Amino acid sequence: MNHEYPDWAIAHRRPSTELRFINNTYYLYEVSSFYDPVKKRGRKKTGSLLGKITKDAGFIASDKKKLKDKA
Repeated sequence: MNHEYPDWAIAHRRPSTELRFINNTYYLYEVSSFYDPVKKRGRKKTGSLLGKITKDAGFIASDKKKLKDKA
């Protein structure tokens, strides 16, 4: 399903990240790609949740991301 994201959400997207719209909330995830020798093509691997994006507060880092950065 293709989804058009609002400009205020797109402003927080960086390279190697992906926006997702889940339960009326925008989330930012890490993504990477790798070669699959069985399918003989590249595949996307979704990484960890970075945080959520709101119109008023902007990017809000997830609690797990904050702990990971702190360590």
